[in-house]
Amino acid sequence: MRWRVCGFMARSTRGWGRGGISGGHMPPETGACARGDVCESLCERMAKAGVMTTLFFWAAAGVAGLTVFIHVFLGGAKFVRPFLEVEMEPGLKWLAYLMWHLGTVSTVFVAAGFAAGALEPTHRDYAAIATAGAASFVGVALFAAVKSGLSPRRFPVIPMFSLVTGLGLAGLFV
Repeated sequence: MRWRVCGFMARSTRGWGRGGISGGHMPPETGACARGDVCESLCERMAKAGVMTTLFFWAAAGVAGLTVFIHVFLGGAKFVRPFLEVEMEPGLKWLAYLMWHLGTVSTVFVAAGFAAGALEPTHRDYAAIATAGAASFVGVALFAAVKSGLSPRRFPVIPMFSLVTGLGLAGLFV
C-alpha cells in the first residue's frame, strides 16, 4: 500500500471505494466521486487556490475573531455596562444595546466568511462578501467620525477593520 503525504494529511492511494479511507469516494485522479464532486485533499485545494490566498484569508479571519473577542469582553465591560446605567429613554437605550449585539454577530459572520474562503477555494465569494462587509464597517465608522466631529483615532473599529479589509483584498487579488 502506498501513502500519499502532504503537509496536512496522509491517505492511502489504494483502497478507494468500499472499505477505503475515502468512505466510498473515487480517487481524485478519476475526476469524480460517488457524490458527483471532485475528491481532493486540503493540500490540493490550497495549491489550487494559492497558499498566499489561503494565508491571507486565515489572517483576516483571525483578526476578525480577535475583534469579536475585544468587542465582547473588553468593550462590553468598558462601554456597554456603563451605558446601560445611564438614564435615558428605554427605547433608545435598548436599541443601542441591540446595535451592539448586531455588530458582534456581523463580525462573527465576517470571520466565518474568511474561514470558509480559506478552507475551500470554491467559497472565495464568501471571503469577497466578508471583505465588502469589513470595508463597509470602516466607511460607516469614518462617516460617524466626521459627523460627530471626533477624531477617527477614537474609533477602534477603523484600524481593526481596515486591517481585515486589507487582508481580504490581498487574499482576493494575490
